[in-house]
Amino acid sequence: GTLVASSCSTTDAAAALTVQRTERKMGTEPDLVWLQERLEDDALVSSLASLASRCACPEALRATAWRLFFEVVDPRAPDDWAATVASQRERYREMRDGAMARLAEAMEEALDDESEGGAAVEDAADQIRADLERCFPEGAGSHFMDPARQKTMFHILLAWAVNHERPGYRQGMHELLANLLWVFEKSFAATAIAVLPPESPLNALRVDLTFLEEDVYWLFDKLVDKWTPLYDNNLGLLVQDDNNIAKTKKKNGPSLVVQACERVQSSRLGEADPELRSHLASFSSKNDAVLPQVYMLSWLRLGFSRLLSIDDVAKLWDAFFAPPGFNGFGAPETLVAWLESCAVLLLVLQREKLLRADTGAGCLQILLRVVSPEPLFLSRHARRLHGDRASAAPIIASLRTQANLAAVLPSWLLSILGSVGLVAAAPRPSYQPRPVPGDDSYFTILSSTSNVLGRVLSFVYTFNECSVSCSCLLK
Repeated sequence: GTLVASSCSTTDAAAALTVQRTERKMGTEPDLVWLQERLEDDALVSSLASLASRCACPEALRATAWRLFFEVVDPRAPDDWAATVASQRERYREMRDGAMARLAEAMEEALDDESEGGAAVEDAADQIRADLERCFPEGAGSHFMDPARQKTMFHILLAWAVNHERPGYRQGMHELLANLLWVFEKSFAATAIAVLPPESPLNALRVDLTFLEEDVYWLFDKLVDKWTPLYDNNLGLLVQDDNNIAKTKKKNGPSLVVQACERVQSSRLGEADPELRSHLASFSSKNDAVLPQVYMLSWLRLGFSRLLSIDDVAKLWDAFFAPPGFNGFGAPETLVAWLESCAVLLLVLQREKLLRADTGAGCLQILLRVVSPEPLFLSRHARRLHGDRASAAPIIASLRTQANLAAVLPSWLLSILGSVGLVAAAPRPSYQPRPVPGDDSYFTILSSTSNVLGRVLSFVYTFNECSVSCSCLLK
């Protein structure tokens, strides 16, 4: 579909792309031709970021875009890309072989933690294997059960864990990796028969299945580096002892990810929706409290990947990964800030259900079954919510209107009104195929005071309220 140019499109190249995309479907050889043109115009990253900020990066370009966004190679030095990638591939193979040798040694000699850390490596390997056996992202089926993919993912995760003792491997990292592997495979499928000039630096960034494991590893390494604060349970501070040797001192208090969960449900939600925040806080008894980490920890650690189909996760992450400055004024500048803003928005979208729940357990049941709206909606409104806490007010008002209409109209009538566009329903879940609506169409009641149906609905609601009041007075 046609892409609407946004305020974040600051280059002529991005504007030209908008016109091009109305004339052809991207995802074939012209995508790489367009990429080559942007490289020659010195507008490669800005053009890709403009697409990504709207969750609109084509599959053919996404793997390349993410590698540039995370600076796996230096975007400013395209002539060095081939040498950098070749060096990275060689270095990864050395790390992988070293990790596998260390694992084999640990298994053979049954080393403990006090000697070489062999038991820790073996424990990490066992946990990785167990996690990979239950890797079923929404929409991917049994794709990651393929033995070759399992082997690739095991190598990447083990090599990373051995070379990053802190935080080391943590449950959930395999799902982050699965999404990256999916993106690389999709990009390869979309560009397999495309041809670039032999001298083009972009050839170094094209997905090559021969080096898939090596190239995915380095993007995974950059990605987890941004996500590490949410996986590091060992809150430690480096201090100097009497001999000036750095040691880790344990710090009391919740982990960083638990702090982020509590911050979202308390201060961040309080700024956006004080009523909902107070309602969740009212369940304060030990056995009925709404603990945010129970439902939100997986949201933050996995980038909402369990709430979206795997293809929509890639679109949402487009917005997360686009460099700051291309997502519009006031957009989050860090990955953690993006995650927190999306979490606040998801809570606000569930407000009517949550406010009707009369127990903390009831609230948790609702929050554990959340399905995310589509990526464009989620990223766009999370961006606004981060820049302006008051931007949640129109959403809250519309959700209240929805609830009021649902109280006086039968569900079948409300469904019909929503299907014909007279009343906007709640955001559509991401799994269902649907057209992408306009900017605020989800939370717009199209029946205004000038609309006859709008007046009828308003009269029905008012009449119902009056009837209830009269009944109370007569009694």
